[in-house]
Amino acid sequence: MPLSLAKPYIKQVKVGNFNHYPAKRLAMAEARLTYRQCRRQLQRLHLKY
Repeated sequence: MPLSLAKPYIKQVKVGNFNHYPAKRLAMAEARLTYRQCRRQLQRLHLKY
């Protein structure tokens, strides 16, 4: 996943908003990613913080 698409995820995680992910839906629409790919990316970022 390109860094530019990962930034919105990281921003959401830093804010600590684990309930709603508008950034995830935006990235999915822009990159045509599957929900599974987004979920996997989010899980990786959650482990970092």
